[in-house]
Amino acid sequence: IMQLLISTAFAVPIITMSFSVMCLSFGKHLGKSRSSAIRNLIRLKGGSSDVTINEELKPFYALGVNVARQVGSDLKDILSKEELQSMLQGFNDSMLDKFSLDEERNLLMKYGPKLNEVIQSRASEKVEKENAKAANFVADYLTANPGATKTSSGLIFHETLVGSGKQASLDSTV
Repeated sequence: IMQLLISTAFAVPIITMSFSVMCLSFGKHLGKSRSSAIRNLIRLKGGSSDVTINEELKPFYALGVNVARQVGSDLKDILSKEELQSMLQGFNDSMLDKFSLDEERNLLMKYGPKLNEVIQSRASEKVEKENAKAANFVADYLTANPGATKTSSGLIFHETLVGSGKQASLDSTV
């Protein structure tokens, strides 16, 4: 049961009710009452379902959130939910030493190049979409602001208020 509790904190989705029952059963085996076991549980929102985690495991759940924030932000935009689940299962299996180093190395050598192709292709598609959005924004801005000028370098200059008074020259220190 303890191994299931730890792996659930990282990636394995499980129905809250079942997880709560397992935690209550686990508390009962430790000699705790059901109400005491309930008080030791906290509710955390996780995606479309609630995940119940023992207070002692909450720091490790936070570690999972931290790792996801550091490495997962770009992956969320280019992987499907099914692909994310598969990636998390691989992370979980590796962290729990379900494979030898040779098995992991062989897996990476076999599927690593395909993964690189997929990730690079999807990242390129994302960049192309963002560039198209930027080009549309620039075109719309230039259309809506006839006084705006786009230079050859791509800079858009729009003088909104012409100043009066002394003008700087090439010899001026400003």
